[in-house]
Amino acid sequence: MKVTTQELERCETLVTVEVETEQLDKLLKKTAQKVSREIKIPGFRPGKAPFQVVARRVGLEALQQQMLEDEADALIAKALTDAGVKPYAQITLQEVKWEPLLLVLRVPTEPKVILGEYRHIRLETPASELVTDEDVANVLKRIQAQNATWVPVEQPSELGHSVSISVTQKDGDTVIVENQSIDYELVTVENEGETIHPQNQMTAALVGLSDGETKTFSIHYPADYEETDVAGKEITFTVEVNGVKVKEVEPIDDEFAKAMGDKDSLAEWREELKENIQQQREMKRAHEVGQQVLDKVMAELQLVEWPLSIEEQMIDQELTRQNQRLQEANLTLDAYYKMQNTTPEAWREQLRGEVAHRLKTGLVLSELAQKENVRITQTEVLERARYISQMSGLGDRIWQYILQSESYQQEIASELLADKTLLHLAKIAKGEMNESSPETIETAAVEEATPEVNHD
Repeated sequence: MKVTTQELERCETLVTVEVETEQLDKLLKKTAQKVSREIKIPGFRPGKAPFQVVARRVGLEALQQQMLEDEADALIAKALTDAGVKPYAQITLQEVKWEPLLLVLRVPTEPKVILGEYRHIRLETPASELVTDEDVANVLKRIQAQNATWVPVEQPSELGHSVSISVTQKDGDTVIVENQSIDYELVTVENEGETIHPQNQMTAALVGLSDGETKTFSIHYPADYEETDVAGKEITFTVEVNGVKVKEVEPIDDEFAKAMGDKDSLAEWREELKENIQQQREMKRAHEVGQQVLDKVMAELQLVEWPLSIEEQMIDQELTRQNQRLQEANLTLDAYYKMQNTTPEAWREQLRGEVAHRLKTGLVLSELAQKENVRITQTEVLERARYISQMSGLGDRIWQYILQSESYQQEIASELLADKTLLHLAKIAKGEMNESSPETIETAAVEEATPEVNHD
């Protein structure tokens, strides 16, 4: 077997594998023997029919195709090992030729990142704002509200109540949401300037309604609204009220403190919350400093490249996620393109810019983590997974799913590594790290998955 390589642009290598005639004959005969065991050939016992007989019976092209399905992975694996080419992502079998057998592969290879100097970066880091009693009280109120119960009442809705409604939304004559059931809490947010926030318009329209009432109203969304499918449009809502509820909360006292944690009194819990808030503020400040360092590193990059196939794969994944979200709102991607006055091609290119930014940032963070010996342990991954399961409200269901999902654990590990790397950069900016040698943080515990071959 002869293997030749040609380095292409964007971290790809073209690998050509030539299988010598003698080896090809052996592989085809092996396949023919297998086929003759699986189909009945008159005059011969299973597995005993000569090659030419089998080839005439099923066709040479069919034998060749079966041989490729059986043997291509092993041939390709050996060829890549012989050539010293390590796939970074899914391989594409670009072309197959016969007599002799040639396999032409496009192999994505490891991205290239060359950083500029960054360990000399120093930034001023003002101290975090001290926690006040009012800060602690606000946190207690949020916890109290999160653990409140909603009780049905027979009265018109008021601010602070929750209404169960069925909603239909229209953009002109186009129905974008139909009979969607939601529970809507009647709260307001701060308006920006003279523009009334859409949430406040919705709340105002629903206040005063009682169970069984129906109302139609319109809301005009500003052009810069975060939900792009309604930004700059006037949406008509028709709502039917199916119930009104009022929030009942527990008093914030020693019993509440015992129920919410392991403290014996409200005073002890207040002190713990105060410490937690201070730690969160210091962590947030460190992240901000780390992000500033990262921005400087990104601005002084010498080189960053990645395989185009990775970029295309991430765009496909984002389109799939968007399509799923739209389906939940009874929409399709085609309808969304029309609403946005765009085309699939233009939308894909818009996503490409977002995906390229995420890829670039992620690769630079990974390179920094490697150079600085920042690592994530499996224990840290499981601790974050337990936190996610607890915060989701689904408890053990999410916990068990995470334990069984290697990809989800990898996603958690990537987020943890990015967080820890930013905190490490903050230490560099404060002059807390040795300039000559990076500090080893912890031992790695997440392995890369072996890429698969795409035979398309």
